[in-house]
Amino acid sequence: MNLTCCCCGAVAPAFEHWHNRDTGFGLCGDCATIIQSRPDADPDQFRRDYGARGIHWMPPVHPPTPLRALSAAPRTR
Repeated sequence: MNLTCCCCGAVAPAFEHWHNRDTGFGLCGDCATIIQSRPDADPDQFRRDYGARGIHWMPPVHPPTPLRALSAAPRTR
């Protein structure tokens, strides 16, 4: 099942929809990694909000690029 990420709008593959998300929305693996890596991240709250890894959201297949790093990158022409 492919859902839409509630954070970034990307495809968010999942085996099951999490009851705490609007229909058709989930969490992509990149956003999950970024959210969980925050210094104030609470694993129990994360699970209540987004469900279980490998069931309600899939881990990324590559390391995510934080949006801050992308916005700070030098622009090339």
